[in-house]
Amino acid sequence: MYKISYKPEDIIFKEGDAPNACFLIYKGKVKVIKNKMLVMKKKVSTLGSGSFFGEMAFLTYAPRVATVVAQENMVCFVLLKSTFQKLLSNNPGFKTWLESLSEKRLIKLNSI
Repeated sequence: MYKISYKPEDIIFKEGDAPNACFLIYKGKVKVIKNKMLVMKKKVSTLGSGSFFGEMAFLTYAPRVATVVAQENMVCFVLLKSTFQKLLSNNPGFKTWLESLSEKRLIKLNSI
């Protein structure tokens, strides 16, 4: 795990990108955006300190389902895929909770 900083409007990842990391917000906020049709973008949510994002792609083995953009100056801890998989295999309760949370997030994204 390592720490990385972002400035406002920095794109952390885009919808359709291959997953390579998930993120834990140490300080700051991000906005989650879903593309609609070819030109429309819809803000889905805002996440702040203590929130994590990017885990859905690791659980589903699919490309990113949304774009995440820094809303303000922020610092994140980055967890690479191999470390994430090890964390899940060593913590089945956490994996179950994370799968449930990701399912709720996916339902919200698909309803937009």
